[in-house]
Amino acid sequence: MIRSLVLQPIDETRKETGAIRLSRFPCIIGRSHECEPRLNLHRISRRHFKLELDGDHVLIEDLGSTNGTFVNEERITGPSELRPGDRLHIADYAFRVESFAEIEQQTSSRAGRPDTLAGQTIAGFTEDPTGFPVQAPQLYELLNDSMLEPMAVEVRLEGGPSDALLVFGRSTHATLTAGHDRLARMARQLGEEARYNGILRELAVVAADRADLDNRLVILPVDAFEVEDAAVLLNELAELSRRFRRLRLGCRVDTAELDVTTLKQLRKSLEKTGITLADRPESREAEQNCRAAGIAVLEMANEVAAKPLEDYF
Repeated sequence: MIRSLVLQPIDETRKETGAIRLSRFPCIIGRSHECEPRLNLHRISRRHFKLELDGDHVLIEDLGSTNGTFVNEERITGPSELRPGDRLHIADYAFRVESFAEIEQQTSSRAGRPDTLAGQTIAGFTEDPTGFPVQAPQLYELLNDSMLEPMAVEVRLEGGPSDALLVFGRSTHATLTAGHDRLARMARQLGEEARYNGILRELAVVAADRADLDNRLVILPVDAFEVEDAAVLLNELAELSRRFRRLRLGCRVDTAELDVTTLKQLRKSLEKTGITLADRPESREAEQNCRAAGIAVLEMANEVAAKPLEDYF
């Protein structure tokens, strides 16, 4: 009778996380702080999959994740049995399913010593995930008080004039000196990417309106994980478009993180509100996704120095 399982990372996944011990069911695994255990890794959805007991069996069910859950190389579309020895892929992270009893036998020589690994998460217990931002309190202060300055660089739609502005953020927090890449990464680690980008988008359109940038295409950031809550994202963007009708708005999303079908749906939904979906692909995969989904490709202008958005009046 199986009452607990261990997901042992294999292959390249061992570099990303330790083992995940599951001893309480049902449980939901994902990036959200509400998940127990929490698996805070790139490409993992907020609520990725569910595990529950059905008699002597453990059932696994994908919860509509963006990048899928796979058992023995097959994507699951409904509740499926999970057995010791199975190979589990959560997005593209690989684990081997082992019974707790098997793990105890393998580690019996370590009796009296903790058998958790660095970064391991045990169902029913919590600990900071590997890579937890050291300055998390400062980031929350930044979000609570909107301590962001909208910055921008000039870009152009492929083959067109340099009349677009690609927006990103810069911290104005006294003790958190950080640019957009670091802030976005910290927000992702904390599951706050939607909040961070939502604040930045609001500040950016207000600044663009104040600077009379109605002759520019203002391209706002969207995190790929926000697309999981597409209705919330689309409602927010439609409201921005309604409130600032004179502005030309666009959104940039990393096309390497989403499949072509999802990108097409997002593009069509945004077009209904007059918003252009674009990306500046940094890999061959991203460029192929752009072309296949009909998404505008951005090119850097000759002058790439960033400056505050309002300075582009």
